[in-house]
Amino acid sequence: MPDAAGPEPLLVIDQVTKVFGARRFFSRSSYAQKLSVADASLHIMPGETLGLVGESGSGKSTLGRIALNLLTPSAGSVRFQGTDHRDRTSREKRLLCRQLQMIFQDTRGALDPRWSVGAQLREPLDIHRIGAPEERRARVIEMTQRVGLDLALLKRRPGALSGGQRQRIVIARAMMLKPALVVCDEPVSALDLSIQASIVALLETLQSETGTAFLFISHDLRVVRRLAQRIAVMKQGRIVEMGPTQAIYDSPKQRYTQDLLAAAGLRAPERRSGQLCRAVSAA
Repeated sequence: MPDAAGPEPLLVIDQVTKVFGARRFFSRSSYAQKLSVADASLHIMPGETLGLVGESGSGKSTLGRIALNLLTPSAGSVRFQGTDHRDRTSREKRLLCRQLQMIFQDTRGALDPRWSVGAQLREPLDIHRIGAPEERRARVIEMTQRVGLDLALLKRRPGALSGGQRQRIVIARAMMLKPALVVCDEPVSALDLSIQASIVALLETLQSETGTAFLFISHDLRVVRRLAQRIAVMKQGRIVEMGPTQAIYDSPKQRYTQDLLAAAGLRAPERRSGQLCRAVSAA
């Protein structure tokens, strides 16, 4: 946790656990429970990028949705700007949506195929009644240009755009309300390598211009190393290691972290009493 004498964290996740229950038939028990997140704690400072890494199914996306108040934890607390999500009124929770946004991996699912790009970029401003109609149009044009897209695309539907163009639209929409925190859930994993680099550069630029903090969820440790100032490593729902990016990459303390780095080609495999280093699949 941060020094009490220093600046206040933007987001604090404190000992959060999330258990999902599902109906199970032909069993003595009515429900089967799945532990997705177990006693996880982390914090994000204003303007910071925290990388959240781990293999598929480790609970990263669930923790990201808990941070945004899209999921309610089974135990523990989530405080944003000093206030627990549970203590907010309905009106305060609506206003919270302006401060917390998400960038999704699946751009086809994130965008409505029936609406034009321009209408979908304007939608957050319409929902929150921000500005007059001409001000909303100006904001849409500004964000479209800021993410490097031609204004002619505003009249098109998402199906007519490339994957990289759709991801830029999703990023523009997330940044439209000038949020304090954006959760980026595998935002480049579905893109070609050349496009990945341009999207990562765009996120860096937007953060430097706006001061928005990012929780960057990914299994790509090379991308995380470039973007994140600190890294949290998840395994089976638990945060097993957390610290400054360079320290984690140079001297990982946990064997699981060592295996992740070795599988990504960022560290030599450990010798383990005649056994081969286990390659951790993050696909």
